[in-house]
Amino acid sequence: MRETYSNEGIDSSVVRLFTFRYQEGISERTDRILYNGKTYELYGINNINEENRFIKVWGRHFCQ
Repeated sequence: MRETYSNEGIDSSVVRLFTFRYQEGISERTDRILYNGKTYELYGINNINEENRFIKVWGRHFCQ
């Protein structure tokens, strides 16, 4: 859980690391992950060893 302070108050988010088989065309701008009923916004994608076999995807879910 991460907390960020802003003028409007405190924002909390849950950050998760997902590992998938490589899939071309995944975008941080448009794609989302639905996991355990929560939607995660993508903010980091890493093609592991540049082998096009697996990717690591960092996602965050903002808490109310």
